[in-house]
Amino acid sequence: MVIGVEIISSKRYDCFNMIIKDYISLLKLQEVLDVPSEYSILVNGFYEVDDYQIKPYDQIAFIINPVITEVKKIN
Repeated sequence: MVIGVEIISSKRYDCFNMIIKDYISLLKLQEVLDVPSEYSILVNGFYEVDDYQIKPYDQIAFIINPVITEVKKIN
């Protein structure tokens, strides 16, 4: 069950944020929502493997055309 959705649009990218209330695998969520392959999916701001188990209140972001504008090296 989705309990929150936010849509962000700009010249460089579109982003759909949502919060999920139930447990579901990332792969199953992609299938259920029919997410196009050109979208990058982040869980709580990080890329996860397809079999990652989404937990209640995880924040899911679907981003199309992500652009990296700055890369920092952290030792």
